[in-house]
Amino acid sequence: MKKKIGIIVVGILLLFAILIGNIIHNIQYKEGRIEEKFDFQKWIKEDHQLKNVWIESGKDKTVTFLLNGEMQTLQSENPLSETVEHTVGDLEITNEKVSKVILKPEKISGKVLVEREDYIEVEGYGKLELEEDFKVYRTYGETVLEDLSIVLVGYSTTEFVVANGKICAALVTKEFKPQNIRVLLKSQDYKSDYHKKVEITSDSDYVVTYGKEEKEFASGKKLVLNTDHQWLKENERITIKPKKKDGRIKCLSFQRSQGNPSYKGTIEIRLVKEKGLTIINELSLEEYLYAVIGSEMPVSHGEEALKVQAVCARSYAYQQLLNNNRKELGAHVDDSVSFQVYNNYEESEIARKAVDATKGVVLKIGNEVATAFYFSTSCGYTTSGKEVWDLSGNVSYLEGKVQSDNKKTGDLTKEKKFKTFIDTKDNKAYDASYPWYRWKVTLTAADIKNSIDKNLEKRYQANPKLILTQKKDGTYESKQIGTVGEVKRMEVLKRGTGGIVRELKIIGTKAVVKVITEYNVRMVLEPLSATIIRNDDSKIEGGLTMLPSAFFYIQDGADEDSKEPYFILHGGGYGHGVGMSQNGVKTLVDKGKKYDEILKHYYKGTIFGNIY
Repeated sequence: MKKKIGIIVVGILLLFAILIGNIIHNIQYKEGRIEEKFDFQKWIKEDHQLKNVWIESGKDKTVTFLLNGEMQTLQSENPLSETVEHTVGDLEITNEKVSKVILKPEKISGKVLVEREDYIEVEGYGKLELEEDFKVYRTYGETVLEDLSIVLVGYSTTEFVVANGKICAALVTKEFKPQNIRVLLKSQDYKSDYHKKVEITSDSDYVVTYGKEEKEFASGKKLVLNTDHQWLKENERITIKPKKKDGRIKCLSFQRSQGNPSYKGTIEIRLVKEKGLTIINELSLEEYLYAVIGSEMPVSHGEEALKVQAVCARSYAYQQLLNNNRKELGAHVDDSVSFQVYNNYEESEIARKAVDATKGVVLKIGNEVATAFYFSTSCGYTTSGKEVWDLSGNVSYLEGKVQSDNKKTGDLTKEKKFKTFIDTKDNKAYDASYPWYRWKVTLTAADIKNSIDKNLEKRYQANPKLILTQKKDGTYESKQIGTVGEVKRMEVLKRGTGGIVRELKIIGTKAVVKVITEYNVRMVLEPLSATIIRNDDSKIEGGLTMLPSAFFYIQDGADEDSKEPYFILHGGGYGHGVGMSQNGVKTLVDKGKKYDEILKHYYKGTIFGNIY
């Protein structure tokens, strides 16, 4: 009897194993998701029309094409009139055969100037509308379907398949190799992407190209352009280039910290109807870094510290090239703090030396270039990139860690531990000698109310999921509100690595709101009119549009006379707190550390590579 039961059990287990095996066979794993595997034999049982499909080959009565990531082969009803390969076309599938083939052989190529969801502007061809079923294929190596982000502005790595005046498909035929970067130059005080008027001159003779025409200007001669200028009205875009290799174009219509900034490379001015003029500076990536390094880190930190900054800035810039974030205006990055501050201060010889000494060097994680985030000053601890931005992929190198020779801090996600940490000025912390290492700001009830009323709606519009309002049952919902009323209390609900505030509860007379992410917290508690007292007792008298950092705790108080509440924020550090602390680098250099050792400290697990 036991033997029979054993045989039955074994049989059941065998059947179960076969069943599980069949299930696994019919599913595939992609990017952490489980999806049903595409069943081509089932698919061809129905009739289909495929638009702008990649046709690998077609000969006689056999057609091979790309479908759902795999090459599929079908017989055609009639012999093809010609042999084709590596092209784009439309296919009709009827009765399990290819019944119709429409080839689209016309291709154009050129530098991509602007990229939008509805059109792409290609140098020499102008704006070309995208067909409704527009596709993007990467054709070097194994041909795969991609999305539009792989088509980079400023580069000529793409061929465009055109039919009836529209782009049907983009074929990325070459692997990206970094050369130039396109920087959008924002208006005065970085307030806008658009300029009402542009005035330029040059320290060299320079050439202005508009359409098929060129005009030469003498060194020092001023050119004034506005939205009514005939060259722009006729061509929408002009290009300005110095005749001398080392010549610079100076912009007289806006200023940076150095005064009127001047730029290497070329300047491109484009008319955007009803908005104004955009200015794009295109130059080599290394020349771009010359003007980033001194704007992002004090040159007084010395060459070794600037080498650290150069590698971080190059790694970050490389990623921004690939991200193509400003493609709708024809740029990779802009010159503001949204990316890397560019040309705010004049280039220096020591910055150029640091860039040249590390030419092409980047940080890598595996085969990918790492995104080397950095910030000004740490509070003695850095935080996790995933906890600040919810980053995907392998970002283990952006895990927070203590920034001190004193390694004992305790669990800083706990309120009491974090309070002790901030109140204790650890002199062994790498940033301890800098003013922003510790800070304190008192916010009155009026300050808080004004800041919240001003910023809450903006942050809600940016991402409604990150500004939540409490319901009567205590749960939260994403709901648009204009004010929380008078603020009675604030409470940190959640801290991340190093004690950074990730969730803040604001209790008001009209609503209770949960603010999520360090950036939103810093913006909503904008200390615009408050005085900040720093580590060295120096004072910043208002003007900050966001808190110095989200590493803070809250001390409640009440005015003796009015009984109105106020809030003292005790904090540390300046910036988001992820990756490298620029002032911490200076201390490590003074301790005798070399730039490669310092980078390994801040970005654990990375290796060095060269993008050239």
